Amino acid sequence: MAQRTHQLIMETKTQVLNLNHEDLVDLFSTAFYDNPNFSVSIPESAMNLIEHDENDCLEDKLAKVAMAAKVANDKLMVYDQYSEDGEVYGNNAYGVADDGEYETTFYYIGIKEIIKGLEAAANSDEQYIRDSFESFKNREDDSEWDAARADILMQMIVFGEVIY
Repeated sequence: MAQRTHQLIMETKTQVLNLNHEDLVDLFSTAFYDNPNFSVSIPESAMNLIEHDENDCLEDKLAKVAMAAKVANDKLMVYDQYSEDGEVYGNNAYGVADDGEYETTFYYIGIKEIIKGLEAAANSDEQYIRDSFESFKNREDDSEWDAARADILMQMIVFGEVIY
């Protein structure tokens, strides 16, 4: 009689359970500062969703909009500066801006997309992507948190993978 063996396989997936305003400000300020890959704008309609004043820095406004926006047209518009002729990556809602000379793809990003991208980074098969998430998570005590790691996380949020 053949003996059956059963193998129990358990996977542990990291989930992002709490992402607050300061987390987003830190992510945005590090990811967008002097980054040639990405630029970001806030749709005019989104400014009506949040309380803000002239003392709010751009990253504060970005964080507030990201947390408040529910529909694509009110979400942050993150521009992929390296896209060529409207190339599209990932599954996020997108549009193409045409300035007459170039077509630049932009992606609508809100809190759901940010959490999904961070979770994808935390659970990536690639160690350097997981390291970037860990560095962000532990940024108060981690001297490794920098613009390069923030860019990796932003690519995971925007594209669902690291492209550049």
